[in-house]
Amino acid sequence: MDTDALVIRRATDHDAPAVAEVWLRSRAAALPGVRRAHTDRQVREWVRDVGVPVHETWVATVDGVVVGMMALDGGEVEQLHLDPSWRGRGIGDRLVALAKRRSPDGLALWTSRGDGPARRFCERHGFRAVEHADADADGGGHGGGHGGDEEREPGVRYVWTPGAVGRASGAVGVRTLTADDWRLWREVRLAALAEAPYAFGSRLADWQGPGDREERWRARLSIPGAYHVVVELDGEPAGMVGGVPEPGRDEAELVSLWVAPDARGRGVGDRLVREVERWAVRAGAGLLRLAVVPGNEHAVGLYRRHGFVDEGPVGDALPDGRREHVMVKPLPTGRAPPAEPTGRVRAGGAEPLSPGRARRTPSARDG
Repeated sequence: MDTDALVIRRATDHDAPAVAEVWLRSRAAALPGVRRAHTDRQVREWVRDVGVPVHETWVATVDGVVVGMMALDGGEVEQLHLDPSWRGRGIGDRLVALAKRRSPDGLALWTSRGDGPARRFCERHGFRAVEHADADADGGGHGGGHGGDEEREPGVRYVWTPGAVGRASGAVGVRTLTADDWRLWREVRLAALAEAPYAFGSRLADWQGPGDREERWRARLSIPGAYHVVVELDGEPAGMVGGVPEPGRDEAELVSLWVAPDARGRGVGDRLVREVERWAVRAGAGLLRLAVVPGNEHAVGLYRRHGFVDEGPVGDALPDGRREHVMVKPLPTGRAPPAEPTGRVRAGGAEPLSPGRARRTPSARDG
């Protein structure tokens, strides 16, 4: 086989087994001395149930055989792997070129500090190192070892920004929150309630004065099985979202999504929706639901773009007598491994939905 027959296309469910094998072979060749946190079976199941259905995954094929794969998440290259026997033939170059076309404003990725070929590959394509993470630091994923990696390999974060010296990278970072991050959640939550009071069931006054207490913020981030995320642009908070399990049902709810005004139109809202969707799939939910205030057409457009369907004004009653619109999206069935093979650390994101958990509390659902 030669690369004259190379085809790059979106992956389908049928490609999942081959994609997983490429991932496994590439990882073993790049980091032969590193013990992986997941078994081969877990990786294959994750690729089948989450990797291909949820990510924007592309495959490179030669004569119908998958020889490379790439997974994108907005401006983040989540995975890029080639079958070891097909390296050095320009396939990786073609995949990176595709990623740049898909995200012309910039890209970011993580790779292992010790993976010299991968780092040289990134630098050859105009990426520059912006962060060095120790083995126990948080990080994202390129498919090699990196900061936040469950294999505890130190990593390097690279960004590519088209053509400009001194321009901010626009790289998107994701922070999964625990109760100890209550100050950050408080900062973003109060900004959201002040900037967009029409979009939330809570009022700013409810969370100020006597309502502005550390134990209350910590409690909000300690709901069993819930998932809270802040997205950052160039290191600054740019948006937030939460995911809450629905006890007794294989369902979950997306709550509290907000994007800062200066970050709108830059893919932050899309990233927040995808983060909660992936959490819900990992948790075993078959349906993701949300409520949106009638008239918030920008939010409705975002959710429709991600496959949500409006069930009408059947949600909670609003003070003016109207009702929230409920939107739902069926999710891929099947349980995934407790964390992505990229090694991202997502505290609280791997807990399954199960009967017996308390129904959402008012503080969890109020916006």
